[in-house]
Amino acid sequence: MKISVLIATCNRATLLRKCIASLLENTRQADEIVIADQSDGPETKALVEELDAGPTLLRYLRMDRRGKSRALNEAIKLSSGDLLALTDDDVEVDRHWLETIEALHAKHPGVAAFCGRVLPEPDSDPSTYYNLVTSTQPRWITRRANPLAPAFCGANIVVRRSAMLEVGGYNVHFGPGGLFRNNDDGDLAYRLTRHGEELLYAPEMFVYHSSWRGETDTDALKLEYTYSLGAFAGYYMRRGHLRPSLYLAKKGLFKARQLVLGFLRRERPKIVDARIQLRGLSGGFCKGLAVSETGTMPTPARSSQPEDR
Repeated sequence: MKISVLIATCNRATLLRKCIASLLENTRQADEIVIADQSDGPETKALVEELDAGPTLLRYLRMDRRGKSRALNEAIKLSSGDLLALTDDDVEVDRHWLETIEALHAKHPGVAAFCGRVLPEPDSDPSTYYNLVTSTQPRWITRRANPLAPAFCGANIVVRRSAMLEVGGYNVHFGPGGLFRNNDDGDLAYRLTRHGEELLYAPEMFVYHSSWRGETDTDALKLEYTYSLGAFAGYYMRRGHLRPSLYLAKKGLFKARQLVLGFLRRERPKIVDARIQLRGLSGGFCKGLAVSETGTMPTPARSSQPEDR
């Protein structure tokens, strides 16, 4: 069973170095690591060129266009693994991460994808993070799951290659650098489950997220994330899928109630939070309704040429 690790990166060479180091220190080595680089400068390419990856094939792909989903789609085309393990450039994986992935696939060979915990890095303040995944209870993610909260975080997922290709890879409208800014992972989970696949949340599979973001960054991320949720609901409503919009309405009503109670109780943090999220949800929904083009891959073709080491 061959495992390819795919990482899209943009202007984070220092953090990427730590991420790759954690992969190379794993108890089970990756068969290949594909770096899809969208950076402005040459630092990431220089980093890849100087690394000694041992038995792991290190592949570098320079991207001319921005967009995390676009970069990952190119990485998928260039990779050769039976399993596609995906993480982010600001993450350090557990030293048994790849061994755990292999064991999960051996135990559940019919499962299309696995996801797991995304924890704060040691000695950091969890309150400074947004969207950590910390549950220790395994659970199945099926078509009946809340499409806005599948706990399918792109910093820690592995997808069977055949299943990824069957649903067209990532939708380039979603994710950082795309029209909808975020939720590339949630959209992928939604399409996999609608395709009839089952996904498994496995808490024994975990990674550590860097604490480099500040409070201002967290508020901006919250706006982008809620915008993407609204866009997700609008995008699929245009295509006749009502469930995402029903969950969005429920979330919107909850945040509207929070806003009213915040004013009555003079709780400024709750007021700010509710305003950010309501702004994101409504703006994103309108944007999603307006987009008619599909953003998924056609039948993959191996056209780009990577740099192998």
